[in-house]
Amino acid sequence: MPKRNTYKVGALCAGYGGLELGLQKIAEIKTSWVSDFESVPSRILDKRFIGPSRNPVLNYGDLTAIHNPAPVDIVTAGFPCQPVSVSGRRMGINDNRWLIEDVCRLAAESGAKWLILENVRGIFTANKGNALRRVWDALVKNGYTRFEWGLFRASDSSAPHQRERWFCLATATLSEHLELTDLSPSIESQRFSEGDYFAESKDWVQFNGGLTDPSDVLQWLEKTPQQTLLSQVPEVPLGKWPVDGSSLGTGVLHDQTHLKETVIKPEGFKTLPTPTAREYKDAGPNVNFPRIANRRGLTGVIMHELCMNKAFIGWEDYSVAIREWEGILGRNAPHPLENQRFGYLSPKFVEWMMGLPENWVTGDDIDLQRSEALHALGNGVVPHQAARAIQILHSRMKNRFCSLSPQEQKLRTILDLRQNGMTWKQVGKLSGYKSSSGPRLFIKKRNEMYSERPDGSFAMTGD
Repeated sequence: MPKRNTYKVGALCAGYGGLELGLQKIAEIKTSWVSDFESVPSRILDKRFIGPSRNPVLNYGDLTAIHNPAPVDIVTAGFPCQPVSVSGRRMGINDNRWLIEDVCRLAAESGAKWLILENVRGIFTANKGNALRRVWDALVKNGYTRFEWGLFRASDSSAPHQRERWFCLATATLSEHLELTDLSPSIESQRFSEGDYFAESKDWVQFNGGLTDPSDVLQWLEKTPQQTLLSQVPEVPLGKWPVDGSSLGTGVLHDQTHLKETVIKPEGFKTLPTPTAREYKDAGPNVNFPRIANRRGLTGVIMHELCMNKAFIGWEDYSVAIREWEGILGRNAPHPLENQRFGYLSPKFVEWMMGLPENWVTGDDIDLQRSEALHALGNGVVPHQAARAIQILHSRMKNRFCSLSPQEQKLRTILDLRQNGMTWKQVGKLSGYKSSSGPRLFIKKRNEMYSERPDGSFAMTGD
């Protein structure tokens, strides 16, 4: 069996490393550096991400102060959800924790070909939809114009809570794909469909002077102003973004919501509320747990529905979901009450709910307080959910590429090889030509309007 590529990963807004644990399930990766300025996540990262020298990997700290980070292949970022979360003040792009522009900038500065993002569902509606437009424009501005995004639930990976989250897989390449392990045969059955045209990126129009033809990737690569411009750029109907969207690298967003699949769960599968970062606040023997349960807070549901006479009585209606997750993780659910004390949710149980390795957050070597552990866990990513989301989005991206004509695929591949620094002789050999002139002639015949610059890039003839 041929050896798989090992991808260097840089983790921004790393938290406890849930995205990296998810990616590790489906790819060979090496986390080269992380970035998190908060004390508790930093303590976790220092103990769980160890470099070859047996020292913690470099933590850059505050990402807004980072410039030109060490080169990596993939950048991940569960960028702060508080600005867009329905449980927060929803200041969105006006919140000083709104960091997507810095995230995309650093991904580009690191030379990463791939960017993986995660956030809450509220990103679709924050600032009347303008928050997600800012994400889109930040991707385009930094060269990540080929992307797929969608909503995925942790329960679709058999977790005993829903935890619906937005994931995005973006790449600065025209044709390349990752080497990933397939999670499910059903994923590969998905086929790309153009879907409904949605809109084009404002930054795309600014850089290109208009909307490009989807087949003209030379224009995508060089961002050269078009001779024929659209008379008017349609505005996105803000707040009505497609749940699953995609772009093939031309600035056009297509609605791919029709590709979403309903995951069939076992009969009687009922999920608990998802853990949040405020679980530690709902603690104590005399808290109004019925009121919290009515609002579907996890601590309230456990204390009110699953306890009698201040003692845990069993999982009741949630038994099927608990047993399913126990089978996936290969270990039993811990007792949900810390030291079996009524009113105090166990961090070890929440760690188990999130699908983390045992003691990943709650280990004695980190020595977190109960409140610190619960806060970190409530802000984290379920690795199984992340792995499934990345695999599905990547599969859609591959299928979109395969839907192109053979000539279009060939053109994109040649341009990627040139962008990777290969000489025309090397490109010709890899593309099946006998000489370096072959791929050059192929591109010239493809579009007579373009000529090659001395640096190997392309420009309109006579510009």
